[in-house]
Amino acid sequence: MDLWIWFLLLIVIGGLVGSAIGKARGRRKAGAVWGALLGVIGWVVIAAGPDLRPKCSECGGSIVEGARRCKNCGADLSAASS
Repeated sequence: MDLWIWFLLLIVIGGLVGSAIGKARGRRKAGAVWGALLGVIGWVVIAAGPDLRPKCSECGGSIVEGARRCKNCGADLSAASS
């Protein structure tokens, strides 16, 4: 019985870490699934995968969701989204 508890704990921890890595890449749900299923290998898959966050039209840098200005170049993003 103790073995099952450890197994489930590893799945949950793998999913949480994968979710955190996926959030940084714009792929939170995929990160949680890959992390829960494959652990460290899933974390690498998500970290090496494409960045799906929106990009700034001026500099091409990643934009934080809900931002009004680009964190990289300072471009006004409210005019682009309207």
